[in-house]
Amino acid sequence: MSNQFLNHQMPTQPMPSPAPLVSVVMTTYNGARFLRETIDSVLRQTLADFEFLIVDDCSRDDTLALIRSYDDARIRLVPNESNLGISASRNLALSLARGRFIATTDQDDLSEPDRLRRQLDHLDKHPHDAAVACRVYVLKDGKRSEDPMPTLTDPVLIHFAVYFGRHNTTYSSMFVRRQFLVDHDLYFRQQYHYAEDFELFSRIVELGRFGMISDALVGYRLHVANNSTVHREEMSRNGMTFMTACYERMLQRPVDEPEGWRIWNGLIEKFPQQSLDELRALAGLITELMTRFIERHASDAETRQAVLVLAAQIWNDIVDRSVRQFGPAAERVRREPSALLSWQPSTMSVLGTNARGLWRGLRSTL
Repeated sequence: MSNQFLNHQMPTQPMPSPAPLVSVVMTTYNGARFLRETIDSVLRQTLADFEFLIVDDCSRDDTLALIRSYDDARIRLVPNESNLGISASRNLALSLARGRFIATTDQDDLSEPDRLRRQLDHLDKHPHDAAVACRVYVLKDGKRSEDPMPTLTDPVLIHFAVYFGRHNTTYSSMFVRRQFLVDHDLYFRQQYHYAEDFELFSRIVELGRFGMISDALVGYRLHVANNSTVHREEMSRNGMTFMTACYERMLQRPVDEPEGWRIWNGLIEKFPQQSLDELRALAGLITELMTRFIERHASDAETRQAVLVLAAQIWNDIVDRSVRQFGPAAERVRREPSALLSWQPSTMSVLGTNARGLWRGLRSTL
């Protein structure tokens, strides 16, 4: 990796030999609150052949003491000499990893005991996949809930869905061949701070096959200190910037900033639109992207049909979110783009969506 952050720091302890099969990499910064649960979940893996590489970015709480309290030879602790930030620390961890495979986790998320084994088995059975993720469940205030987003397992559909933020996974569920990262010089780009993991996903799916395990093997913890909450504005700005570049590559045309925000807010965040013309503009973007994607990546009729259906489902989900503002007018717009009618919701589903939208609108006026 050619990143400038990868060469100035070295591990503070001898590296055991031989090299492990898997490197689990994690960065920490003032993460003592949830850290023990995360570390324990990694050390309890049914797959034994791994190292647990932890780069600490100058924590000021009890993080370092907590990590050092473990007497486990699989843990390799690398304290930064100065605060580098999350992207550079993640890059440092990637550069020091010695395993044939790299698994990632954040300091506050949980891995189910068979996570590494299941992901390794997937890549063994699918030698053309460069990486595999898994479905995640959500942890909030100690309670578990399931992510309602449908899981995609076909690599072509996963690639298409990333353009709409439907990756159904998180940084903590990644499992990738280290040689793939080396061959393509893949690392986290600091200019996309707080959206750097999503940006890396987008490059992985453009360069190689991305698999998915439909079982939830990782717990994503929601709390007030999540980066996606604390740094929401910066994450959105950087997310919009890299997603604009993704759309330009696929559409093969320039995308200006207003259209970039339309993509980010309307297709990624899926905020309700403020006018029917804006809703129609999103239909045009979905259709254009779908057409280009099919030309480049859908080589058979079955795959083309699957992309058409997924695009139609995404379009209907976006319309559903605007029903509150526009009511029956949104239903008329729903049926306008003929290219996005390969899948349509049932009549009962539409009636339910309209009723919920009207009820939310009524409640907001009370």
